Amino acid sequence: MIDVTLRGFIASDVQSTPENHSQEATASFMMGSTGRAFNPATDSPPNRPTQWFTVKLTGKLATNAAASLRKGDRILAFGPFTHRQWESHGRIRSELALEAISVGHDLTWGTSTLTNT
Repeated sequence: MIDVTLRGFIASDVQSTPENHSQEATASFMMGSTGRAFNPATDSPPNRPTQWFTVKLTGKLATNAAASLRKGDRILAFGPFTHRQWESHGRIRSELALEAISVGHDLTWGTSTLTNT
């Protein structure tokens, strides 16, 4: 499996479940990423369509992300992609998800302060 880094924004509230005696903490959110690529013909970097991903987190990362991240935050997320398909009401649905190993604020857009837990 190949790990990738996504750069984008949190597009939904972070949904989380706390750790309990039988299950580790989990969290997830939707992330949008609007790529840009330089176009030499127009001498400008045109916007590309926004791509949407589900970001899934587990364990301590899920706990810390739920306490730190908010809808609209600019972030970087790193980990492997997963893809799943299912049928619902006669239509094929699919989900492209990043199983995050690491997530952090994109400091291009602002500052952040780490508090060790």
